Amino acid sequence: MFEYLRYLKKDHITSMPPRHSLWSIYSDLTDMELDYIIDGISKDFPELLDEKIPKEERKLKKIILNKSDNIDHERVFYLINQAILEKLCRVLQYFALLQILAMEKNNYRDFYMGRERTLVSFLRNFCNINNLIDVTSSDEISLRIRLIQLEKDLGDLTGDEIIKYFKDYPVKILGKDFSYFSDLNPKLIDLLDVDYQMYSDSDNFFVARFILGKREIKDIDGYKVHLINREYVRTPNYTLSEVASLYDEGMKIRMEAIEVVFYNKWYKFYSQPKFETLIAQKHPNSALREGFKLFALKKSNAYNQKDVKKLSNEIISDIKEGIVFHELGHLIANSDFPKDESNFQKLYVKGDNLIHGLMELMADLAPERGNKKGSFERFIETSKKDYSRAERKFFFYLSDCWFVDEEEEFFAHLSNVLVGMAISFIDSNGRVDFKRLESEIEHIYNFLLVTLRKILKKLMSVIKSSYYNIDNKKVNFSELENEIYNEYISSNNEISLEEYRDTYSYWKKALQKLENYKKTGWKSYNDIFKDETEKFELDLLNFITNNRAGDFNFSLRKYIFARADEIGLIKISNHDINFINIIENLHAKTA
Repeated sequence: MFEYLRYLKKDHITSMPPRHSLWSIYSDLTDMELDYIIDGISKDFPELLDEKIPKEERKLKKIILNKSDNIDHERVFYLINQAILEKLCRVLQYFALLQILAMEKNNYRDFYMGRERTLVSFLRNFCNINNLIDVTSSDEISLRIRLIQLEKDLGDLTGDEIIKYFKDYPVKILGKDFSYFSDLNPKLIDLLDVDYQMYSDSDNFFVARFILGKREIKDIDGYKVHLINREYVRTPNYTLSEVASLYDEGMKIRMEAIEVVFYNKWYKFYSQPKFETLIAQKHPNSALREGFKLFALKKSNAYNQKDVKKLSNEIISDIKEGIVFHELGHLIANSDFPKDESNFQKLYVKGDNLIHGLMELMADLAPERGNKKGSFERFIETSKKDYSRAERKFFFYLSDCWFVDEEEEFFAHLSNVLVGMAISFIDSNGRVDFKRLESEIEHIYNFLLVTLRKILKKLMSVIKSSYYNIDNKKVNFSELENEIYNEYISSNNEISLEEYRDTYSYWKKALQKLENYKKTGWKSYNDIFKDETEKFELDLLNFITNNRAGDFNFSLRKYIFARADEIGLIKISNHDINFINIIENLHAKTA
């Protein structure tokens, strides 16, 4: 019985894959050899995917136990799961390759992370590169060879045609077509009793993105925290820059992303070539980036690479903890908004924009509620037991919030508001004043809450008060709303209009209609966004300096540089003040 399960090399009949880089014990088989095993499983276990049978009766372990007493149940269970994992990874990698090919053909159009970050992140997964070594040009060559073959198989498709193919092509496994990646958990993976699952959500460009990841689940105040310890396959639009995020069932934290951050930012710090350090010191953006890192490591008593290596587990643990409390802060902050405003915010959870910046600040400063609290409340709590560790975490936080460098103003607005707020709590001796932070944190949080709610109401009002020119007919928002609703239910499960108003999709569609059918309204909307962004940076500067914005030429960035100079993070004397003015102008143009 189950003879096909022995269709592997002798030394592969083990409890572990033969090499860490492989997905399963079946990774050395050809597609034809693997399909022979999968076909055997489909024929012997037809009830596994038969939805007419109750789900509990279709659990793989239960089915195997009912098959025969003359088999090693545990071994058969293991081998079948290994074969399904292998097939699943191969099928999903095909989708990931479709996506990177489409991105290449479209020159990474509409994808804000850009080519280099996206490609390096994807290569780590595609080539199974250890997170503590560098990606090389030979790794990219391996991908190029695969993409050339894929392009040949697809024919002369454009990038947009590949995207459409990606959306329409089902996930095929065990003789069944799955229309959505999100169907894989309830309709297959949950039945296997395994320690991995599918994490999928939507992306404006490709509609879907996913990680198939090995995970462990922890509980914080009834909230599920998923630590994804290994990512078997991921789409390129799930870059390693995204370390954590909230989703319907809980929070996911990507340990591979944390390891890459540790390696690139902290482990390599003392070993970087001296000429790179000298170049960095010539530009205030990069000088401050290096200053934050040096301060954080010195606060950790790490003065060379050997010291950093010794502290690696502790540093990674602190990074992980900071992420957990930041995401918990998002949960607290989200609960302070009505449902419509909360869903509208989701339009801006990515990219360098005003709403995203305010959401991130509020998550960090979120007050304690139950066992949940934001990052800063956690810093305050830690400082009462171990001031040195709390201070170290604070400087790690500052470093993680400074995104700009000498080459680009990447996430310039977020850098300004997050670092501007945090650096105001460091005294001239470089010590963090946690007592002052504790006394002011609630006041600051409420200021941010009131500010963001006012901005959201202004923007939503433009959408609701506009008249739309559709097919030479002028319609108000109430009429437009019905059209959006009908479009939605034509291709989704039917829900009431009232229920649909409480979704992210509702606001996403409404904003698209504003852009396409009300040009003056769209201009007004963007003007408000631009004006409110400039106003908030100025309001924040006045808020943290007790209305002394004029002392810093009304510039949050200049305030940051002035404080960094006072603390000893950089020396402004090393940088021509005219050069700093040029950076300010560049930031203004970027915004």
